[in-house]
Amino acid sequence: ETQKSDDFIFINPLLLTESKKNPFVKEKRNTDIDFGCNQSHVLSMQLRYPVSYTIENLPKNIMVSAPDSSFFYKITYSSNAQTIYISQLFEIKRAIYTKDEYSDFVARLEFKLPPGGNNGLAIRYPGSGDTAYVGMCELQVLDNSAEQYKKLDPRQFHGSAYGMAAARREFLRQVGEWNFEEVTVKGSTIKVELNGTTILETDLSKVTDFMDGKSHPGKDRKSGHFGFAGHNDPVQFRNIQVKPLQ
Repeated sequence: ETQKSDDFIFINPLLLTESKKNPFVKEKRNTDIDFGCNQSHVLSMQLRYPVSYTIENLPKNIMVSAPDSSFFYKITYSSNAQTIYISQLFEIKRAIYTKDEYSDFVARLEFKLPPGGNNGLAIRYPGSGDTAYVGMCELQVLDNSAEQYKKLDPRQFHGSAYGMAAARREFLRQVGEWNFEEVTVKGSTIKVELNGTTILETDLSKVTDFMDGKSHPGKDRKSGHFGFAGHNDPVQFRNIQVKPLQ
């Protein structure tokens, strides 16, 4: 919406502010509002204005996030070369995890990576917070062949206990093909088998050297949820099975 008054043009790109009724209110709601998966939405807008005008002021940039970083919203305004640039970013970053908690267990699943795909398996996750640090660990699910990951720390590649223990790298199938993975958690030990080959076998209680010197306060957890960390990439999973060990 634009309005002209004397020598000024007033622009309101956020038409939501013109609404007089809350669009999210319903007379009856059968289910809770729950963003059950990771998602990211970007809206960009460019507004050209006449050479005879100059920008007197722009709205302030706004950034809002949840304490646990599960929600993030940002809108920014800038101008250059007779153009106003408006950008909005809305992200939901949260783990998807099991209802039940597990102590010792075996998890089996299949996954398919897109080019540059990035996700992770949340092990003994408490239900909130960064899966790589608050749970026992996050086991990386990553396209090791992607160019942007060539210089990662060895403890960041596929199958690794993120930031703590590096996995072997040679056994991922081609991007776009289904992989089979089995994870066995017993006490403080984790074993990861990828397509029939053991790529990680470690005891996290003995890890003292952490990536970037950043400790993992959740690594000694005795139980928690099993889940998926998610990083907004379209990584596919199927045939997911979790079996408690007695």
